[in-house]
Amino acid sequence: MPRKATKAAWVVVALTAAVVPFLTHTRAAAAPPVPVLYVSNFNSDEVTVYDARKGTYLGIMIRGRGELRGANGIAVGPDGDIYVAGQFSNNIVRYDGKTGRFKAVLDPENQAGIASPQGLNFGPDGLLYAASYDNDKIVTYNTERNAFVRPFTEIKAAAAKHMGPQGPFFGPDGSLFIGNFTGSSTMKYRGPELANQPAERRVAGEPGALLTTFEGVPQALLARVGAGGSAFASGVVSLGAEVERAAEAGGAVAAAPAAAARTQAFVYIDHIDPKGFTGEVLQYTTDGKFVKEFVPFKTAGLELTGGIDIGPDKNLYVANVKVNRQFQDEGSTIMRFDIKSGKFLNVFVPAGKGLAVPFAMCFSNRSTPVPKLAH
Repeated sequence: MPRKATKAAWVVVALTAAVVPFLTHTRAAAAPPVPVLYVSNFNSDEVTVYDARKGTYLGIMIRGRGELRGANGIAVGPDGDIYVAGQFSNNIVRYDGKTGRFKAVLDPENQAGIASPQGLNFGPDGLLYAASYDNDKIVTYNTERNAFVRPFTEIKAAAAKHMGPQGPFFGPDGSLFIGNFTGSSTMKYRGPELANQPAERRVAGEPGALLTTFEGVPQALLARVGAGGSAFASGVVSLGAEVERAAEAGGAVAAAPAAAARTQAFVYIDHIDPKGFTGEVLQYTTDGKFVKEFVPFKTAGLELTGGIDIGPDKNLYVANVKVNRQFQDEGSTIMRFDIKSGKFLNVFVPAGKGLAVPFAMCFSNRSTPVPKLAH
Protein backbone atom coordinates (compact mmCIF):
# COMPACT_ATOMS: atom_id res chain seq x y z
CA MET A 1 0.00 0.00 0.00
CA PRO A 2 1.26 3.41 -0.76
CA ARG A 3 4.71 4.71 2.14
CA LYS A 4 2.47 9.13 10.22
CA ALA A 5 2.02 10.31 14.49
CA THR A 6 0.81 10.72 18.26
CA LYS A 7 3.35 11.42 20.91
CA ALA A 8 3.88 10.66 24.57
CA ALA A 9 3.92 13.50 27.01
CA TRP A 10 6.85 15.76 26.26
CA VAL A 11 9.63 15.88 28.77
CA VAL A 12 11.14 19.22 27.88
CA VAL A 13 14.18 20.64 29.53
CA ALA A 14 13.32 24.34 29.74
CA LEU A 15 15.90 26.92 28.93
CA THR A 16 16.54 28.84 32.13
CA ALA A 17 18.60 31.80 33.12
CA ALA A 18 19.93 31.66 36.65
CA VAL A 19 20.31 34.98 38.36
CA VAL A 20 23.65 35.17 40.14
CA PRO A 21 25.48 37.96 41.92
CA PHE A 22 26.02 41.06 39.80
CA LEU A 23 23.04 39.88 37.64
CA THR A 24 25.23 37.55 35.60
CA HIS A 25 23.12 35.09 33.53
CA THR A 26 24.05 31.49 32.68
CA ARG A 27 22.48 29.88 29.62
CA ALA A 28 21.23 26.30 30.12
CA ALA A 29 21.80 23.56 27.55
CA ALA A 30 19.05 22.92 24.99
CA ALA A 31 16.80 19.91 25.36
CA PRO A 32 18.16 16.74 23.75
CA PRO A 33 16.38 15.55 20.59
CA VAL A 34 13.42 13.26 21.16
CA PRO A 35 12.72 10.41 18.67
CA VAL A 36 9.26 10.72 17.15
CA LEU A 37 7.05 8.98 14.63
CA TYR A 38 5.33 11.10 11.98
CA VAL A 39 2.23 9.56 10.39
CA SER A 40 0.67 10.82 7.17
CA ASN A 41 -3.10 10.29 7.28
CA PHE A 42 -4.73 9.88 3.88
CA ASN A 43 -8.31 10.65 4.89
CA SER A 44 -7.74 13.65 7.15
CA ASP A 45 -4.79 15.25 5.34
CA GLU A 46 -3.07 15.54 8.70
CA VAL A 47 0.33 14.56 10.01
CA THR A 48 0.07 13.25 13.55
CA VAL A 49 3.04 12.77 15.87
CA TYR A 50 3.90 10.08 18.43
CA ASP A 51 6.69 9.49 20.88
CA ALA A 52 8.86 6.89 19.13
CA ARG A 53 9.78 5.27 22.44
CA LYS A 54 6.34 4.67 23.91
CA GLY A 55 3.81 5.41 21.17
CA THR A 56 2.21 8.24 23.14
CA TYR A 57 0.11 10.58 21.02
CA LEU A 58 1.70 14.05 20.96
CA GLY A 59 -0.74 15.81 18.66
CA ILE A 60 -1.43 17.03 15.16
CA MET A 61 1.68 18.52 13.61
CA ILE A 62 0.28 19.44 10.20
CA ARG A 63 -3.26 19.99 8.98
CA GLY A 64 -3.78 20.41 5.25
CA ARG A 65 -5.97 23.37 4.36
CA GLY A 66 -6.54 22.84 0.66
CA GLU A 67 -2.91 22.76 -0.46
CA LEU A 68 -2.69 19.06 0.46
CA ARG A 69 -5.25 16.45 -0.57
CA GLY A 70 -4.82 12.72 -0.18
CA ALA A 71 -1.81 12.87 2.17
CA ASN A 72 0.53 10.02 1.36
CA GLY A 73 4.34 9.74 1.38
CA ILE A 74 6.24 11.65 4.05
CA ALA A 75 9.89 12.49 4.64
CA VAL A 76 11.90 14.76 6.93
CA GLY A 77 14.57 16.71 5.11
CA PRO A 78 18.16 17.52 6.08
CA ASP A 79 16.81 21.01 6.82
CA GLY A 80 14.38 19.60 9.38
CA ASP A 81 11.32 20.50 7.32
CA ILE A 82 8.58 17.95 6.65
CA TYR A 83 7.60 17.00 3.10
CA VAL A 84 4.27 15.34 2.29
CA ALA A 85 2.99 13.97 -1.01
CA GLY A 86 -0.53 14.95 -2.02
CA GLN A 87 -1.91 12.04 -4.01
CA PHE A 88 -5.05 13.93 -5.09
CA SER A 89 -3.54 17.43 -5.16
CA ASN A 90 -0.68 16.13 -7.36
CA ASN A 91 2.05 17.92 -5.48
CA ILE A 92 4.78 17.73 -2.84
CA VAL A 93 4.13 20.14 0.02
CA ARG A 94 6.75 21.52 2.38
CA TYR A 95 5.98 22.37 6.01
CA ASP A 96 8.07 24.03 8.69
CA GLY A 97 9.65 21.31 10.81
CA LYS A 98 9.25 23.28 14.03
CA THR A 99 5.82 24.84 13.68
CA GLY A 100 4.08 22.64 11.09
CA ARG A 101 3.11 25.71 9.10
CA PHE A 102 2.82 25.57 5.32
CA LYS A 103 5.94 26.89 3.58
CA ALA A 104 5.77 26.00 -0.11
CA VAL A 105 4.75 23.62 -2.85
CA LEU A 106 7.80 22.10 -4.51
CA ASP A 107 7.95 22.78 -8.24
CA PRO A 108 4.65 24.72 -8.20
CA GLU A 109 4.35 24.61 -12.00
CA ASN A 110 4.80 20.81 -11.87
CA GLN A 111 7.58 20.74 -14.42
CA ALA A 112 8.31 17.24 -13.14
CA GLY A 113 4.92 16.11 -14.41
CA ILE A 114 4.14 14.08 -11.29
CA ALA A 115 0.77 12.38 -11.23
CA SER A 116 -0.62 10.84 -8.05
CA PRO A 117 2.65 11.03 -6.09
CA GLN A 118 3.11 8.53 -3.27
CA GLY A 119 6.38 7.50 -1.62
CA LEU A 120 9.03 10.09 -0.72
CA ASN A 121 12.60 9.71 0.49
CA PHE A 122 15.78 11.75 0.59
CA GLY A 123 18.68 10.23 -1.29
CA PRO A 124 22.34 10.09 -0.29
CA ASP A 125 22.89 13.01 -2.69
CA GLY A 126 20.57 15.23 -0.63
CA LEU A 127 17.84 15.33 -3.29
CA LEU A 128 14.23 14.40 -2.57
CA TYR A 129 13.04 11.36 -4.55
CA ALA A 130 9.32 11.00 -5.27
CA ALA A 131 7.34 8.14 -6.81
CA SER A 132 4.89 9.33 -9.45
CA TYR A 133 2.32 6.53 -9.46
CA ASP A 134 0.20 7.24 -12.53
CA ASN A 135 3.03 7.74 -15.05
CA ASP A 136 5.64 5.34 -13.63
CA LYS A 137 8.42 7.78 -12.85
CA ILE A 138 10.82 8.51 -10.03
CA VAL A 139 11.64 12.22 -10.03
CA THR A 140 14.05 14.31 -7.96
CA TYR A 141 13.79 17.74 -6.33
CA ASN A 142 16.27 20.22 -4.92
CA THR A 143 14.49 21.31 -1.75
CA GLU A 144 16.86 24.25 -1.19
CA ARG A 145 15.46 25.79 -4.38
CA ASN A 146 11.98 24.19 -4.19
CA ALA A 147 12.67 23.03 -7.72
CA PHE A 148 12.40 19.94 -9.92
CA VAL A 149 15.83 18.59 -10.92
CA ARG A 150 15.31 15.67 -13.28
CA PRO A 151 13.55 12.35 -13.77
CA PHE A 152 15.75 9.72 -12.11
CA THR A 153 14.30 6.71 -13.86
CA GLU A 154 11.18 5.68 -15.74
CA ILE A 155 9.83 2.38 -14.47
CA LYS A 156 7.55 1.78 -17.42
CA ALA A 157 10.44 1.96 -19.86
CA ALA A 158 12.02 -1.06 -18.19
CA ALA A 159 8.83 -3.02 -17.60
CA ALA A 160 6.81 -2.13 -20.74
CA LYS A 161 3.60 -1.89 -18.70
CA HIS A 162 2.03 0.28 -16.02
CA MET A 163 3.73 -0.42 -12.71
CA GLY A 164 2.44 2.08 -10.15
CA PRO A 165 5.67 2.83 -8.21
CA GLN A 166 5.40 3.42 -4.48
CA GLY A 167 8.85 3.39 -2.78
CA PRO A 168 11.51 4.70 -3.02
CA PHE A 169 14.00 3.53 -0.38
CA PHE A 170 17.79 3.47 -0.43
CA GLY A 171 19.99 0.53 0.54
CA PRO A 172 23.27 0.60 2.45
CA ASP A 173 25.24 0.73 -0.81
CA GLY A 174 23.12 3.59 -2.18
CA SER A 175 20.97 1.37 -4.40
CA LEU A 176 17.38 2.46 -4.88
CA PHE A 177 14.52 0.03 -4.14
CA ILE A 178 11.11 0.70 -5.68
CA GLY A 179 7.93 -1.22 -4.95
CA ASN A 180 5.42 -1.35 -7.80
CA PHE A 181 1.82 -1.82 -6.75
CA THR A 182 -0.03 -2.54 -10.00
CA GLY A 183 3.09 -4.00 -11.60
CA SER A 184 3.35 -6.64 -8.88
CA SER A 185 7.09 -6.38 -8.45
CA THR A 186 9.95 -4.77 -6.61
CA MET A 187 12.91 -3.38 -8.52
CA LYS A 188 16.44 -2.45 -7.50
CA TYR A 189 18.18 0.40 -9.33
CA ARG A 190 21.64 1.86 -9.22
CA GLY A 191 21.55 4.93 -6.98
CA PRO A 192 23.00 8.38 -7.61
CA GLU A 193 26.70 8.88 -8.21
CA LEU A 194 28.49 10.10 -5.10
CA ALA A 195 31.93 11.65 -5.40
CA ASN A 196 33.05 10.51 -1.95
CA GLN A 197 31.63 6.99 -2.11
CA PRO A 198 34.25 4.30 -1.28
CA ALA A 199 35.15 2.08 -4.24
CA GLU A 200 34.07 -1.08 -2.43
CA ARG A 201 30.54 0.32 -1.98
CA ARG A 202 30.03 1.42 -5.56
CA VAL A 203 27.53 -0.38 -7.75
CA ALA A 204 28.25 -0.95 -11.42
CA GLY A 205 26.18 0.76 -14.08
CA GLU A 206 24.77 4.23 -14.75
CA PRO A 207 22.67 5.98 -12.07
CA GLY A 208 19.06 4.92 -12.53
CA ALA A 209 19.98 1.69 -14.31
CA LEU A 210 17.88 -1.36 -13.41
CA LEU A 211 19.98 -3.86 -11.45
CA THR A 212 17.47 -6.58 -10.68
CA THR A 213 13.79 -7.40 -10.31
CA PHE A 214 12.89 -9.22 -7.11
CA GLU A 215 11.60 -12.77 -7.21
CA GLY A 216 7.83 -13.13 -7.18
CA VAL A 217 5.95 -14.61 -4.27
CA PRO A 218 6.18 -18.43 -4.45
CA GLN A 219 3.02 -19.93 -5.92
CA ALA A 220 2.84 -22.45 -3.10
CA LEU A 221 2.64 -19.60 -0.61
CA LEU A 222 -0.09 -17.82 -2.56
CA ALA A 223 -2.10 -21.02 -2.73
CA ARG A 224 -1.66 -21.74 0.97
CA VAL A 225 -2.78 -18.31 2.16
CA GLY A 226 -5.57 -18.05 -0.40
CA ALA A 227 -4.27 -14.83 -1.92
CA GLY A 228 -6.39 -13.54 -4.77
CA GLY A 229 -3.50 -12.59 -7.04
CA SER A 230 -1.33 -15.10 -8.81
CA ALA A 231 1.61 -12.73 -8.72
CA PHE A 232 3.40 -10.32 -6.46
CA ALA A 233 1.41 -7.24 -5.48
CA SER A 234 4.12 -5.14 -3.91
CA GLY A 235 3.33 -2.00 -2.00
CA VAL A 236 5.72 -0.08 0.19
CA VAL A 237 9.34 -1.17 0.47
CA SER A 238 11.36 -0.56 3.62
CA LEU A 239 14.99 -1.43 4.19
CA GLY A 240 15.53 -3.26 7.45
CA ALA A 241 18.31 -2.92 9.94
CA GLU A 242 21.08 -5.48 9.97
CA VAL A 243 20.12 -8.61 11.88
CA GLU A 244 21.83 -11.90 12.60
CA ARG A 245 21.79 -14.35 9.73
CA ALA A 246 20.79 -17.08 12.11
CA ALA A 247 17.38 -15.44 12.27
CA GLU A 248 16.67 -16.32 8.66
CA ALA A 249 14.31 -19.12 7.79
CA GLY A 250 15.21 -22.19 5.79
CA GLY A 251 18.93 -21.54 5.62
CA ALA A 252 18.53 -18.99 2.84
CA VAL A 253 22.01 -17.71 3.61
CA ALA A 254 24.87 -19.96 4.55
CA ALA A 255 26.48 -19.56 7.96
CA ALA A 256 29.07 -16.81 7.87
CA PRO A 257 32.65 -17.94 8.40
CA ALA A 258 33.74 -14.75 10.13
CA ALA A 259 32.17 -12.82 12.98
CA ALA A 260 32.26 -9.63 10.94
CA ALA A 261 29.99 -11.23 8.32
CA ARG A 262 27.27 -12.52 10.62
CA THR A 263 24.82 -9.80 9.77
CA GLN A 264 22.88 -8.97 6.66
CA ALA A 265 20.42 -6.26 5.69
CA PHE A 266 17.00 -7.34 4.51
CA VAL A 267 14.24 -5.68 2.55
CA TYR A 268 10.73 -5.82 4.01
CA ILE A 269 7.90 -5.54 1.52
CA ASP A 270 4.25 -4.68 2.04
CA HIS A 271 2.45 -7.37 0.04
CA ILE A 272 -1.23 -6.73 -0.75
CA ASP A 273 -3.76 -9.38 -1.73
CA PRO A 274 -5.90 -7.55 -4.33
CA LYS A 275 -8.81 -9.94 -3.88
CA GLY A 276 -9.21 -9.80 -0.12
CA PHE A 277 -7.72 -6.29 0.21
CA THR A 278 -5.54 -7.53 3.04
CA GLY A 279 -1.82 -7.31 3.58
CA GLU A 280 1.25 -9.02 4.96
CA VAL A 281 4.99 -8.34 5.11
CA LEU A 282 7.52 -10.38 3.17
CA GLN A 283 11.27 -10.57 3.77
CA TYR A 284 13.84 -10.51 0.96
CA THR A 285 17.60 -10.26 0.67
CA THR A 286 18.88 -7.03 -0.83
CA ASP A 287 19.64 -8.84 -4.10
CA GLY A 288 16.00 -9.84 -4.49
CA LYS A 289 15.89 -13.40 -3.12
CA PHE A 290 12.72 -14.39 -1.28
CA VAL A 291 13.43 -15.36 2.33
CA LYS A 292 10.08 -15.88 4.01
CA GLU A 293 6.62 -14.65 4.85
CA PHE A 294 7.78 -12.39 7.68
CA VAL A 295 4.42 -11.15 9.03
CA PRO A 296 1.67 -13.37 7.60
CA PHE A 297 -1.83 -12.26 6.71
CA LYS A 298 -4.09 -11.66 9.76
CA THR A 299 -1.24 -11.83 12.29
CA ALA A 300 -2.53 -10.34 15.57
CA GLY A 301 -5.51 -8.87 13.70
CA LEU A 302 -3.49 -7.36 10.84
CA GLU A 303 -5.81 -6.35 8.00
CA LEU A 304 -4.58 -3.96 5.31
CA THR A 305 -0.92 -2.97 5.55
CA GLY A 306 -0.32 0.76 5.22
CA GLY A 307 2.83 2.61 6.20
CA ILE A 308 5.86 0.49 7.09
CA ASP A 309 9.19 1.53 8.58
CA ILE A 310 12.07 0.51 10.84
CA GLY A 311 12.04 2.26 14.23
CA PRO A 312 14.89 3.59 16.36
CA ASP A 313 14.75 0.32 18.33
CA LYS A 314 15.48 -1.49 15.00
CA ASN A 315 12.11 -3.25 15.07
CA LEU A 316 9.52 -3.26 12.29
CA TYR A 317 6.50 -0.95 12.50
CA VAL A 318 3.45 -1.55 10.32
CA ALA A 319 0.30 0.53 9.99
CA ASN A 320 -2.76 -1.72 10.26
CA VAL A 321 -5.36 0.09 8.15
CA LYS A 322 -9.00 -0.68 8.93
CA VAL A 323 -11.70 0.89 6.77
CA ASN A 324 -15.37 0.35 5.95
CA ARG A 325 -16.96 0.12 2.50
CA GLN A 326 -16.95 3.92 2.23
CA PHE A 327 -13.21 3.93 2.99
CA GLN A 328 -13.75 5.62 6.32
CA ASP A 329 -11.26 4.74 9.02
CA GLU A 330 -12.57 2.24 11.55
CA GLY A 331 -9.88 1.68 14.13
CA SER A 332 -6.51 1.78 12.35
CA THR A 333 -3.46 1.15 14.53
CA ILE A 334 0.35 1.02 14.34
CA MET A 335 1.76 -2.43 15.16
CA ARG A 336 5.29 -3.39 16.21
CA PHE A 337 7.07 -6.64 15.22
CA ASP A 338 10.39 -8.13 16.25
CA ILE A 339 12.94 -7.49 13.48
CA LYS A 340 14.64 -10.85 13.93
CA SER A 341 11.66 -13.18 14.11
CA GLY A 342 8.64 -11.25 12.84
CA LYS A 343 6.90 -11.97 16.15
CA PHE A 344 4.13 -9.53 17.10
CA LEU A 345 5.28 -7.38 20.02
CA ASN A 346 2.47 -4.94 20.67
CA VAL A 347 0.04 -2.35 19.35
CA PHE A 348 2.32 0.66 19.42
CA VAL A 349 -0.35 3.26 18.58
CA PRO A 350 -3.90 2.21 19.46
CA ALA A 351 -7.09 3.15 17.63
CA GLY A 352 -8.58 6.55 18.34
CA LYS A 353 -5.24 8.35 18.56
CA GLY A 354 -5.34 10.55 15.47
CA LEU A 355 -5.00 7.85 12.82
CA ALA A 356 -7.16 8.22 9.71
CA VAL A 357 -6.00 5.73 7.05
CA PRO A 358 -2.25 5.90 7.81
CA PHE A 359 -0.72 5.18 4.42
CA ALA A 360 2.77 6.49 5.21
CA MET A 361 5.04 7.17 8.18
CA CYS A 362 8.61 7.94 9.09
CA PHE A 363 10.77 8.22 12.19
CA SER A 364 12.83 11.27 13.01
CA ASN A 365 14.04 13.41 15.94
CA ARG A 366 12.67 16.64 17.38
CA SER A 367 14.46 19.11 19.63
CA THR A 368 11.34 21.27 20.15
CA PRO A 369 7.86 20.36 21.42
CA VAL A 370 5.11 19.54 18.95
CA PRO A 371 2.96 22.65 18.35
CA LYS A 372 -0.54 22.38 19.75
CA LEU A 373 -3.17 22.25 17.03
CA ALA A 374 -6.85 21.81 17.78
CA HIS A 375 -7.84 18.14 17.67
